[in-house]
Amino acid sequence: MSLTEDLLEHAWASHDPQRAVIPAAIWRQLRTFKRELAPTAAVIESMLSDQNLARSVLEPVIRRRGMHRIRLLEDLRRALPAASLRISNKQILEIFWLSPKPHIIVDAKSGEDQDCLLACYALAFPPTAKTLTLHSGWALEISDHASARLLQRSPNADLRAAALQAALAFVAADASIVRPMIGKPTSLYLPAGTGAFAATVIGGTTQTGKVKIYARCRTYVPQSWLKPDQKFLPQATDVENTVAIALWRWDRIGDSAALVSD
Repeated sequence: MSLTEDLLEHAWASHDPQRAVIPAAIWRQLRTFKRELAPTAAVIESMLSDQNLARSVLEPVIRRRGMHRIRLLEDLRRALPAASLRISNKQILEIFWLSPKPHIIVDAKSGEDQDCLLACYALAFPPTAKTLTLHSGWALEISDHASARLLQRSPNADLRAAALQAALAFVAADASIVRPMIGKPTSLYLPAGTGAFAATVIGGTTQTGKVKIYARCRTYVPQSWLKPDQKFLPQATDVENTVAIALWRWDRIGDSAALVSD
């Protein structure tokens, strides 16, 4: 049986009661980090809400080649300094960013009403010479508690890099393994820096009726804490079986268990 978050926190505190308290300096560090993320998140989310704007900005980067594309991609990186961008398979533009948000679950319970960071992504590619496909969403909700624990327990960690690592691990997981976890208290472990985020799987619909499946990171666990049965979430052996493909197709891989805001 995996340790629950409460037991993990108790084990940490048992070494030194003061360790159970997240220092004020850590909270200040997290607030500063979120302020740095906010402008890029606002620009991306505003762009994605306007189809014409998104097309005018993203399509030239995707369709151009050579030095022209390199220059356009560098211009976009400068405009979005807190985001990670890359071109894959020669024509797919991938954007990853962290977006500070208030709690996103309606009628939240048991700590779900915390402020958080959403590990967001956008994929854009041209299926034909005249069309552009754009898909965006989020893979992780990282509670402020989880972010603060990472900063406290792994002082040299890069929170943005750790979030990207965990998000990629979740979307590359086998959807058939994730499916039974939706809406259950079962913990899964996502690699993040020198440790892991302990998370649960949230399944639900947004207020506009879109299906959402994502992992909610509750706390951060140093790797030395992990027991033999606490293993990282297995990856799919076939890309067609990944959580990423299930989300792309809006497959209902679980019953709606919560309502989340867009």
